[in-house]
Amino acid sequence: MDADDLTNGLRGLKFPPIAAFAVGLSYRLLFVTLSEALRIADAMRLKGVDLETKNPLKWITNSLKLCLPVLFAVLRRGSTLMSTLEMRGFMKGRTVKSLGGWDIGDIILLLIGLVLLVWSIGDRFGWLPSLTF
Repeated sequence: MDADDLTNGLRGLKFPPIAAFAVGLSYRLLFVTLSEALRIADAMRLKGVDLETKNPLKWITNSLKLCLPVLFAVLRRGSTLMSTLEMRGFMKGRTVKSLGGWDIGDIILLLIGLVLLVWSIGDRFGWLPSLTF
């Protein structure tokens, strides 16, 4: 099924045009992101990173090695996608809003993230005592 066929079908079912476009775009970007992930995995294999294993825990850690490069590839595509949406008229007449101020939840989550970051760096470089049970 083509993403345009999906979008046109949803419009035929009287979905709002923006919702139909969002579903079609998500469908299309899913396959683009999967092909990007496979391309990055091939490049990592060529560099000597062993990604194939039958051990489920090792498979999870290998997947995490792949997540960051795929995330950066998706983020690189964001500006192009935004320009495309603007050219199609989805931002016409709308102003970009700021994110707003910080509340207590934002500060707590930021502090938790910083503590986890410092903890993981300390564990990586051996600054923390080993916990053996």
